[in-house]
Amino acid sequence: ARLALRHKTPVVPCFTFGLSKTYSHLFMRGRLAERIARAIGFLPGVFWGLWNIPFGPPRSSKLAVVVGEPIPMPSDLLDGEPSNEAILAYHAQFIQAMTALYEKHKAEHGMEHVTLRII
Repeated sequence: ARLALRHKTPVVPCFTFGLSKTYSHLFMRGRLAERIARAIGFLPGVFWGLWNIPFGPPRSSKLAVVVGEPIPMPSDLLDGEPSNEAILAYHAQFIQAMTALYEKHKAEHGMEHVTLRII
C-alpha cells in the first residue's frame, strides 16, 4: 500500500486458483517460530513439488487467474510520503477487494467449501 500511494499507482487485486495443488509445504509452528519470523521478516518453511523434491519444480495443475478492478487512489492524496493512516486505509480496501474477488469466483473453481484467510 505504501509504494502504491507513494507513486500514486492504483493496486489491482488478483487471485490465482489452483496454486495449492502445485506444492506441499511444512512450516514451523509455535512461539519459537513466531520469534524467528518476526526477527527475519518471514516464516521459514520447506515446500516440495514434483517427485517430492524439496524446493523442486511444481506439480502440474490447472491454474485460473481472476483479476479485479483497480482500487482508485484517494482524492486527497498529497505528494511525498503517505501517512500511516492513509496506508492502513488503502491496505484495508485492498484486503476487502481481495476477499470479495475470492468470494465471487471460488465456487466456479471448486473452492466453495474453503474460507479465505489473509494473515
